[in-house]
Amino acid sequence: MPSETFFNLPTDKRERFVQVAAAEFAAHPYDSASITRIVRELGIAKGSVYQYFADKLDLFLFLLDEAGRRKLAAIGPLSLDGLDVFERLARMYAAGLALYRDEPVWAALSLRLTEPSREPRLEAMRAELASRSRDGMRTLLAEARDAGQLRHDVDVDVAAALVHAMLAEGLLAAWRQREDAALEPIVDQALSLLRHGLSASYPQPELPSGMSQTRT
Repeated sequence: MPSETFFNLPTDKRERFVQVAAAEFAAHPYDSASITRIVRELGIAKGSVYQYFADKLDLFLFLLDEAGRRKLAAIGPLSLDGLDVFERLARMYAAGLALYRDEPVWAALSLRLTEPSREPRLEAMRAELASRSRDGMRTLLAEARDAGQLRHDVDVDVAAALVHAMLAEGLLAAWRQREDAALEPIVDQALSLLRHGLSASYPQPELPSGMSQTRT
């Protein structure tokens, strides 16, 4: 975390440093992000950075914390109580797209933690984040299935992987193609596709002969 020297900087210089560093890590994966480019843009000595932060990873982790704070500020309170699984997913991912719309640099920076890295400490964090994300989606879908909101034959491990790919990656890609479009219709269309495939409200497809419907 930052040293006292960093916090003692004049506010405008501290904010400029954070702005430039965030842009560097947003534009480049962690392994190729460059302290040299940061100091060149700022016009300061490279040693100054190491008066503020222990190393490159220390700076990156500080920026990730800042990205999380800005995400909360961008999306505001997000109450999911009393919503079914599809409404919950819609709120969650609409909030994520709102961050891309309102805070694109910080949103891009936060995604760097999901990328593989040669830095062992960062790779361990990435693996832990991915595991928590998968477990969280699996738990959400399992609870929804047990509550009768999803088809009883849904394999939650498979569904969790598909939902994540569609919403965490596909939804963002769809929005980037039409960044001037409103968020809600894009999210609603994605969730409509999910409802038709997973919801207990829709007819279940007939399986090929010899296959049985299973529940995990």
